Amino acid sequence: IGRIDGTQYELAYKQAKVRLEMEESKVRQKEIAIDLAKREFERMTALRAEKVISESALEQAQYDFERQKLTFEVDIASLENQKTAVELADLSWSYTNIEARWAADEGGGTRVLAERFVDEGEIINQNKPIATIIDVGLLKAEIFVGETEYPHFKAGMKVSIEVDAFPGTPFEGLVERVAPFLNEQTRQAKVLISVKNPELRLRPGMFARTSVVFEHRSGVSMLPKVCIVESQDRNGVYLYDEEKNQVLFQPVQIGDVRDGYAEILNTEDRSKPVVSIGQEMVRNGQYVRHTEKDVEKPAEEKVRTKAKEKQPKDRTELKEKGKEKSGKQAQG
Repeated sequence: IGRIDGTQYELAYKQAKVRLEMEESKVRQKEIAIDLAKREFERMTALRAEKVISESALEQAQYDFERQKLTFEVDIASLENQKTAVELADLSWSYTNIEARWAADEGGGTRVLAERFVDEGEIINQNKPIATIIDVGLLKAEIFVGETEYPHFKAGMKVSIEVDAFPGTPFEGLVERVAPFLNEQTRQAKVLISVKNPELRLRPGMFARTSVVFEHRSGVSMLPKVCIVESQDRNGVYLYDEEKNQVLFQPVQIGDVRDGYAEILNTEDRSKPVVSIGQEMVRNGQYVRHTEKDVEKPAEEKVRTKAKEKQPKDRTELKEKGKEKSGKQAQG
């Protein structure tokens, strides 16, 4: 990805190579000298056996042979030292070529140059960063969860991710790590999510919305949250009695609340329509009159309804709500 001026390191490498060749030449010369000293020692040994030469002449030949062997070992050590010097010079020279490498276990995903910090010809100091290279084939997403959701997050959970660049297109991720603590100031914990990006549609820095299914329940009764009113410190809804033309207050127990809908835990009476418009203007037992106009019947027949009090003559619009929506997943 870059190259530093390496003239000085190149010359040092070439110099080390020349010295290595000189050491190799010395070793070859020493091998020849040892061979000659050995032959001379063997010849002098034979002559001494025939009493042709003196004992001191034999000892000198032996000394020369042993000295050549010792100096040969020194030359061999010097040769190995010079080989190391060449390797170090080559390594220093190679550092002038800046490469980005990854371990084999990190895979061969697509990497791109994300940011460059220096320009060509600029003088840089040691350890100064010059570029950022990223792997866009596998991305990481960070989310922060509060105390309520924190116990539900576990490593390996599936996460659905959406970004503004591709609305309506979910991307699948997996919870990689859940922080072992909550921030004492924000009271939130960080969750790290790994997201595979084989088509390279996602990019680092995109804002993501995540959804996680903590629990799946079927047959759940749901109502729009706007239908629920508070009366005498109790939560409830107004049901419309079609036979008596009355609205009756029905207390309800609220469970999970998601996306504008509330889970209703008690379902004593699910056959009557629920008032969803104007419920703040009626009271328990109030008589009303309606005309068929856009009311959602329990059997999913849609008509319209308008209501009018029998006592005071103010008008209230009602909307039937029969069997509440069911099967909604609780998501976080």
